Amino acid sequence: MNQIKSIVVVGLLSLFAFASSCAASSSPPMLEQTSNGFNHKAVCSNHNYGSMEYRSCRSNAKKYFEQMCNSFSKRKGSSDNLKQMYCYSARHFNPLQ
Repeated sequence: MNQIKSIVVVGLLSLFAFASSCAASSSPPMLEQTSNGFNHKAVCSNHNYGSMEYRSCRSNAKKYFEQMCNSFSKRKGSSDNLKQMYCYSARHFNPLQ
């Protein structure tokens, strides 16, 4: 149970770091979770498409997915579902689309 709490806390802290690095927008980045991962088309959809904030947020999202994949890969006993979600997004998310 403590491992689950620490995973959730680390995930939330990482999400806050990601949100603060996304742009000077008052709204947090959009990360829409589906039953088997993240909806890549919805990432950062809270910013205007093509804007500097949108592009910066999408670029940071790619880095965030990579960092979270590495983090979950290093942990013993971490959630395989979370690891798969983040690692899939780290490999397949394209910030230019």
